[in-house]
Amino acid sequence: MAAGHSQACGSTCLGYVYLPAVLVTSLAAVAAAPLGAMLAHRCPTLWLRRAFALLLAIVIADLALKLLQGASTIASGLRSGLLDPMECA
Repeated sequence: MAAGHSQACGSTCLGYVYLPAVLVTSLAAVAAAPLGAMLAHRCPTLWLRRAFALLLAIVIADLALKLLQGASTIASGLRSGLLDPMECA
């Protein structure tokens, strides 16, 4: 996206990317990769599959909850006349 930068971000942003967050996330990923590889080789495959399935279930539940909350907010705005139905389409 070439939309430019936010005035509040200053020189620490590159477009919409906050560079200090990129640096910290990159360093944490590089530092944790050997630990993750070691655990993946030591843990039974069944445990890893179940842990990943649990993580996916949590993410899906969170997204579904946010979707339902957003839908109810739009519906209440339409009922109260605060939102134009053509804007929600």
